[in-house]
Amino acid sequence: MTQLEIKNLTTGEILALKERVDSELKFREGVGEDIKLHQAQELKKTLEKELTQQETMGDRVIVRSELNEVKKDIEKLEKEGTIKNLMNVLGKENVK
Repeated sequence: MTQLEIKNLTTGEILALKERVDSELKFREGVGEDIKLHQAQELKKTLEKELTQQETMGDRVIVRSELNEVKKDIEKLEKEGTIKNLMNVLGKENVK
């Protein structure tokens, strides 16, 4: 849709378009969050596997440190997703 076409829309059509765009944006944000969570879970599995393969304690400490960071990230992403889902169910917007 061009700018000229948008300028020729009625107020009702503009509001409907805004609603569709907002809906698409929320969908894309949700997909992005799902991808982040999936990647973090895959990284966690890889680090857990790598932890068993480390020979020295020094190497294990490094891997454990990274693993703990990934677990915190996963927990944060899951918590944010739960809060957003709850707020969507309640009909709230602008959830942070």
